[in-house]
Amino acid sequence: MPDHLMPESKDPKQVINNDLHNSQFGGGFINADTVNARQIGGDIYNIYLEQQTMTSGNKIQSQNQQQRLQQEKDSLEKNCSLQSQKVARIQTALVIETDPSRKFQYEHQIQEEERTLKELYDKLNALEKQLQATENYVLEADRSTYTERSVISESLLIQKFVPTLAEKNEPSVNFKLAPSHSQGLSNFNFETVTVNSQGQIVCKHKEHAEYFTEDLGKSINLDMVFISGGHFLMGSPDATEQNENEQPHHQVVIQPFFLGKHPITQAQWKAVALLPEIDIRLNPNPSYFKGDNRPVENISWYEVNEFCQRLSKYTKREYRLPSEAEWEYACRAGTETPFHFGETLTTNLANYLDTQVYKTSPKGQYIGKTTTVMTFLPNSFGLCDMHGNTREWCFDYWHDNYQGAPSDGSAWVVGGSNLYRVLRGGSFLSNLKDCRSTNRYKDVPSSKKYSNGFRIASSCI
Repeated sequence: MPDHLMPESKDPKQVINNDLHNSQFGGGFINADTVNARQIGGDIYNIYLEQQTMTSGNKIQSQNQQQRLQQEKDSLEKNCSLQSQKVARIQTALVIETDPSRKFQYEHQIQEEERTLKELYDKLNALEKQLQATENYVLEADRSTYTERSVISESLLIQKFVPTLAEKNEPSVNFKLAPSHSQGLSNFNFETVTVNSQGQIVCKHKEHAEYFTEDLGKSINLDMVFISGGHFLMGSPDATEQNENEQPHHQVVIQPFFLGKHPITQAQWKAVALLPEIDIRLNPNPSYFKGDNRPVENISWYEVNEFCQRLSKYTKREYRLPSEAEWEYACRAGTETPFHFGETLTTNLANYLDTQVYKTSPKGQYIGKTTTVMTFLPNSFGLCDMHGNTREWCFDYWHDNYQGAPSDGSAWVVGGSNLYRVLRGGSFLSNLKDCRSTNRYKDVPSSKKYSNGFRIASSCI
């Protein structure tokens, strides 16, 4: 029985008649004039203890199963990565081989290895579903335990980062806003491309963007790109081809903001992780694929928000995760095609799992691991790695579709399932379809995967 239904008393067995007049039990109300209050109080207390014991026992069993499944998943993910790298090596050998008979052998070997890779990923997907179901049971079994696991008070985070839903609290330090567009920003020039449905470049165009830089110390900088406000149609227009969770196609207005030029790198993460703790500890080196300029991964949604809070306190400027709407607006960069580069992608433009083609896209070379940020061309806003490399955490709760979604670009933290958070962009483990601008992915906020990373946002008004 939940605590709020227990009669208020220092000792749950010491229940007086007045406490029982309004006590609901067994679907009806107790008549305090005809029952022994002490006996009923003891019965309620015993039932409460039995329920707690039963729930605790089931939860422990589920946690043990969850731990076992997680170990199997970790092992399977490593096997997938090793197999992916094997496929990539054979593909490289095929490209440089000149002997026709050897080429034929390589092509046959690639088919066999890709079949093995697909079987591994099918097993991984099935295991992830099983693990997700177990995690759901553990979380639902005791919501109070789930709340304790979160460590950070989500109501405070919502008040802090979603002022449209609650009046913003006064922070403990005097935060400064990111520079406004009129305050003068630095400029950088870059080139981007547009491709057709076969992945062929049909247009090269030069662009420029504005940004400011945060100095994190030890020559580590963080570039924040200005994203001009506007409106766009969010989601997919075609429910038959895409996922239902991308429906309905709806208009959203976005206020100007700043977004990281690329996902947070391991060097940037380490610099902030070494700052004083606010709510939870941060591992300075959590990533599976090591490299200062590779994206940080293997970090939870909670840890990402701790990063934002530490960075905000250090810089006296408020940083946060982008909303899902802000992320898609920034990814599209004014386009309406499945990808900001056009109708498709190639492995010359993004890091993704190239074992399945998307429509008429060409096959390319699969890397099988994260790549250094800014390896590939940016979109028209000057943002790199919006497709592939690592999925990126957003602030929003998961909703199965866009019915009732905010139209002002704010994070959606009302309704839906607060057991899950949203990730966007696809990763090096994602097929091309899952790297589209509209694709959505959900995961529990405590999840740590080497395919999950993030980039940060900051308001400018």
